[in-house]
Amino acid sequence: MLAALLGQSVPYHFSRFRSALLPLCFRDLAGAPNKTALFHALWEKGNNQAKCYALIGLYWVKDPDADRLAQQMILSHASVATMRGCIVGTHEQAASFVDMIKSGEYLKYYFPELAASR
Repeated sequence: MLAALLGQSVPYHFSRFRSALLPLCFRDLAGAPNKTALFHALWEKGNNQAKCYALIGLYWVKDPDADRLAQQMILSHASVATMRGCIVGTHEQAASFVDMIKSGEYLKYYFPELAASR
C-alpha cells in the first residue's frame, strides 16, 4: 500500500503546501464546508503526492472533474514518492494506483469513516 500518500497523519509531502492551503490534514479538508474547492486547490498547487490526495477527495465528493484529472495524471506519467512499511523514498508511477483511488479502495482502507458517509 502507498502509506505515504494516505497515512493517519499528514505525510511529509503534504507539508510543503501548508502555506498555500492552510495547515489542514486530509480529514480537515474533507470536513470543511468548502471541501470541493480545497481539493481543487490541492490539485492545482500541490506536487504529485498532493494531487493523489486531491483525487481521493474529488472522487469522494463525486466531483465531475475527477475523471478528467485522473486521466491527466495518467497521461503525464507522474511519479510519486511512496512508502511501503518502513521503506521511504521509493517512487512509483501514479497510473499504477489511480484505479484504486477511483474505486474508493484507498478511502475505505485509510478513512473508513469518510467512505461510510459516501
